[in-house]
Amino acid sequence: MVAFIKKVINLGQSTDLTKSANSKISVQNIFSLSSIILAIPFLISCYLTNEWLIGNVFFTTQLILTYTLFLNGKKYYTLSKFILIALVLSVLPIFSYLFGFNSGFYLYYFLTPLLILSIFKFSEKKELIISFLLVLISCGVCFLNKSEYVLNTSVFIDFIQHQLYIINFAIGLFLVTLMSFEIIKYHFHLIHELKASNKALDLNKKEIEKSIKEKDILLAEVYHRVKNNLAIMYSLLNLQIGHSDNELINELLRKNALRIRSMSLIHNSLYSEKEVSSIDFKQFIESLSSEIETSYSHPNKSISIICDVPNIHLALDLAIPCGLIINEIIVNSFKHAFNGKNSGTINVSFKMVSSSYVLTVSDDGIGFPNTENLELDSFGLSLIDTLTEQLDGELRISSQKGSSFTVKFPSTEKL
Repeated sequence: MVAFIKKVINLGQSTDLTKSANSKISVQNIFSLSSIILAIPFLISCYLTNEWLIGNVFFTTQLILTYTLFLNGKKYYTLSKFILIALVLSVLPIFSYLFGFNSGFYLYYFLTPLLILSIFKFSEKKELIISFLLVLISCGVCFLNKSEYVLNTSVFIDFIQHQLYIINFAIGLFLVTLMSFEIIKYHFHLIHELKASNKALDLNKKEIEKSIKEKDILLAEVYHRVKNNLAIMYSLLNLQIGHSDNELINELLRKNALRIRSMSLIHNSLYSEKEVSSIDFKQFIESLSSEIETSYSHPNKSISIICDVPNIHLALDLAIPCGLIINEIIVNSFKHAFNGKNSGTINVSFKMVSSSYVLTVSDDGIGFPNTENLELDSFGLSLIDTLTEQLDGELRISSQKGSSFTVKFPSTEKL
């Protein structure tokens, strides 16, 4: 018998559900089973006294309660809940009407909020609101029938009603105690699940942090090796420049050396900083400008580079193309913008306009007659065009009071 009762209480429980969810199903099953068992004496009494109408109401109620257990077993949890609530709220006014208000069936209304909170989750706000509204409506109907009787027989004299009141009070107190105990068990399960969940989250967080740290170390090592390889290439090109008498070849080697140096500075910055996905763009531009200025310095000319770049960390996929573009334009200015002049200024500006970055490199040199016939070598210009496309940007060239190259490209970052 005990094994059978446990089996009924556990109907609908599953390993796929949490302990707290299974606990709510258990509470509903306990209430339904308890109600079926406690109604048996009423059912027998009604049939023995030939009160067939009331006996049939009790019998129908027991059948519906059994059906809710069946629905839970088939995992139709929501339907089972609503049928149970609807049944309780419909039979209480009926029993109060048939037995009389003083029989104490209205006492079970004090149990219904506990039942609703026991079987529904607190997140199911609509279900809770609907259920409590039904309680109020049903309770109102019950109290409207406070002194009404359908059957005018000796079964419902004041003495019998008083006895029924005591019985219903005792049953109600028993059910409240039983369900309160189950609710406490549910909350213990819930607290245990929350603690287990928090512990699992902490473990996952530590594992993720460890994994990120390991990947950052590996990525930094990659940047370090790339930086070293680029530095070797840069050094080899500089050595080759010193061993060639051909000025054209030397110039080509110098340009390529600076292009390599531009990328090397980026990887050096990535390796030096804790952040491995972006670089300090202001520091990078200042270092690159200094490298070019040193490489193209002339004893008879005073050409300075002024950088107007905010403190910003730029992503790697934006920093490399920007660095190469700046390198090409500044080198071009040193070579062609100040022919016949002893001094000059090259300005590098980087700012955000709306949701786009705007990079401008300009000089106050001699400029060029038109943008159709630039002094910039064809490879350098092609490289700038290609890098601008890589940034999904647009290039504008002007020649007013010198030359100016402006590259505008989209960005999701903020300065």
